[in-house]
Amino acid sequence: RDVNVTDVVPAMAIGKITEAFMMDYKGNIATNIADDSFGTYTGTIKRKNGMFCLTDPDTGIVPTFEARFTRDNWDLFIMYKASLDPAYEIRYGQNVNGIIWRVKTDKLITRVVPVAKAENGDDLYLPENYVDSSYISNYPAIYMEALNVKGQVGKETETGSGTIWTEEDLFDEMRAKAQERFSVDKVDIPVTEVTVQLEMLSNTAEYAWMKGLENLVLYDLVIVKDTDIGLSVQLEVSEIEYDCIKEKITGLKLTNNIYNE
Repeated sequence: RDVNVTDVVPAMAIGKITEAFMMDYKGNIATNIADDSFGTYTGTIKRKNGMFCLTDPDTGIVPTFEARFTRDNWDLFIMYKASLDPAYEIRYGQNVNGIIWRVKTDKLITRVVPVAKAENGDDLYLPENYVDSSYISNYPAIYMEALNVKGQVGKETETGSGTIWTEEDLFDEMRAKAQERFSVDKVDIPVTEVTVQLEMLSNTAEYAWMKGLENLVLYDLVIVKDTDIGLSVQLEVSEIEYDCIKEKITGLKLTNNIYNE
């Protein structure tokens, strides 16, 4: 059935989705992102299955709250993604037989031009016009974005609040929203994607330490190093390639942008 929720806490959004299932679900869906300190969810989902509602990159619960999503048979866990130490270190030529390193800049933004509304309804720009990323000088070109900010001078900040936007207050709001594009959305950092093909060697004492690589799961942090090309990055596991015949992991995909690939 359809799901239509407005400004609800994560746990309630998950509850609404499970209530809309058109079958009796065998397992449990657990979460610890329960209150509005994690933000709220607003969305309408029609004619989609439950896994889409939970994991869709655009509207799913998991990407919206940048949660960790794991499964134990029918039981699903949507958990707050705490900062973790890297689980493993992968070095080219030691425990991998190939590394492909890609850096994507097609969605890179280093300058944000916030736009709100003046009292007469015209577009309102900052006196300084834009907010720059601290990394702007790291790139050969400036990548600019116009950002619409909700607010109009002389109007209420929220319906029924009784608080009216002044020009200075709205300027502060515009600067804050622009800065969030860098501090929260990380649009000024290129997407790094590393594909590795694991060389799972025979079970000898010499390579016993490598057995841990078989236990990698989604969202594990991994340090990837290749001294030949100067690569040293900390990434998350976004995809796992598993050989069902050999019963082992044969490949991994790692990225610093796991929800927006």
